[in-house]
Amino acid sequence: MPDRTAAKVDICVVGSGPPGLALAKAMADAGRNVAVVGGDDIGETGALAMTVLQPGALQALDALGLRRGVEARAQRLDGYDTYVNGERIAALRYADLSESPAPYGLGATGEMLRRVFLEELADNPRFTWFEGSRVRSLLRRADGGLDGIALTSKDGEPFVVGCRVVVITEGDCAAAGALAGIATHPVERGDEALTFSVPRPAGWPDVLSNHYRDDNRYLSIAPSGPDRLSVLWGIRSGTFDEVRDRGFEALRKRILSVEPRLEQVFDEIRGCEDAEHHALTGYLADRWVADGLLLAGNAAYSLPAFGGQDHNLPLHDAVSAARVIEKALRGNDVSATSLGEFERERRPLVENIAAFWGRGSGAGTALPSGPVSGAVVAALNRMFRSMALGPEAWRSSAAPAAAAPLAAEPGRDPSLDRPAFPRTASLDQAATLDLAWLGSPQDDAPGIGRLLWQLAKVSGTHRVFDFGSASGSSTVWLARAAGPEGRVYRSEPDAVSAAKARELVDRAGVGGQVEILVADAAANLRAVEGAFDLMLCDVAREPRPGLLAEALRRLRPGGLFIADNALLGRGRARHGGILDEMFAERSLFTTLIPLDAGLAVGVKQ
Repeated sequence: MPDRTAAKVDICVVGSGPPGLALAKAMADAGRNVAVVGGDDIGETGALAMTVLQPGALQALDALGLRRGVEARAQRLDGYDTYVNGERIAALRYADLSESPAPYGLGATGEMLRRVFLEELADNPRFTWFEGSRVRSLLRRADGGLDGIALTSKDGEPFVVGCRVVVITEGDCAAAGALAGIATHPVERGDEALTFSVPRPAGWPDVLSNHYRDDNRYLSIAPSGPDRLSVLWGIRSGTFDEVRDRGFEALRKRILSVEPRLEQVFDEIRGCEDAEHHALTGYLADRWVADGLLLAGNAAYSLPAFGGQDHNLPLHDAVSAARVIEKALRGNDVSATSLGEFERERRPLVENIAAFWGRGSGAGTALPSGPVSGAVVAALNRMFRSMALGPEAWRSSAAPAAAAPLAAEPGRDPSLDRPAFPRTASLDQAATLDLAWLGSPQDDAPGIGRLLWQLAKVSGTHRVFDFGSASGSSTVWLARAAGPEGRVYRSEPDAVSAAKARELVDRAGVGGQVEILVADAAANLRAVEGAFDLMLCDVAREPRPGLLAEALRRLRPGGLFIADNALLGRGRARHGGILDEMFAERSLFTTLIPLDAGLAVGVKQ
């Protein structure tokens, strides 16, 4: 017997959390019949964790007709305070941003938003909620078109909802991708955190406070209402069991060592069982649309909390998706091409923020104090502006925290132009400042970039050959060091890699100094005439035998041949072989510098 058909609607939304309900409201308001399937998607992980709805997201709430209901429940927040080793180094306020859509943000939990959105939809005759249902499969016709979605009710009964478009908005990205036949890949970062809800002491300010300590302790505190605080404690990835096994008293002491004022309210916490545990991993789906299908919000990507965009981005997704879907339904074309307008509009922005999130500050990241505080405060102000203003601020630059180039002072090396560049800094301090200056979130080891810049400068480098196919930030460092009249030739094996390299160097403002060559490394080397001052080998695979000898014939006496990641996979893959070649080569005087995965620097005799 075929499954019963419980409903026929225009659009079926998988996910009953805030993004799915926001989209459902937008579609119902547009006169479309919409069903939401799924149960308590927030579950036990949404009651304590608080998000900040930035002023830019309030515009999305306005477009969705949801702002009034949210503001009635949420906590107004004036901005952010940042503390380093107990000293407040920045007090950032929305009211100080002339372009901000509102002089405040809103603090809210996911569960609170969900309740508000459900209340707004409760009496809408075009809205149906199959509470507690679970998805089994998408239903496709013989021609590949979408017929509907097969579900199981909370009582275990199978049923079908017929629809023209399915939008998956929440849940595990890999599971959503499997349902849609779409692969996912991780964003290279993973933190973890514990979140507590505690009473709010009298007089606690209406701001979110971020506390950093130089031993990598991280604490975030924000009012989640007039009488509650949301307290997030960052832990190293993979250490939750260790933290729990050490006992709550040890954890309590650690938290209070950062913010002693919490002592009076932490007494009601019994232990780690009163906390939510969050694994803050990131991912991106390889594509977001198929015929009759669209992924949005946490089904398409996950960027927990970074840049204050965790709930903000999905709200903007809902506005964009509703517009694209309504256009597709009106045109009777729900193909991947038609729905792809949503991905073309939203994906570049999300990938931009994802790249930053992969190197952003959070649990396990320390911010510097002391002599570099001025530069850090400037970067924090730029980041705060991007957070507050929303998508367009992030879309306009790959580095929303980056400063505009400074005018070169007479007699000053223009490649040093950056805000308050310190002469000495720890690696973590360098990471905070160098990424903002570089305009690239992809620098795997800022210390390597700094050293490459210095080596190029002291050796008088003006002409560089970069064997390419790494993240590309080293190319930018070397181009800066070579100066406006210098030239960097970057080798890339294919057009895709070349396009990424071109985008990076253009974004960093050194595109005019960098020529991208598309072929294998040896062919690209032969295509350029003349000698080089410096050659950098940081390719994805072990260079073929004999490439070093070819390169050295083109390196001037006194020039540098440098291999990055020299110790990575030694004896198995990558640069183990070339490192041995460099030490065996009599014309090179080679030194291995134990920075990151090793930097081998050879001077041609």
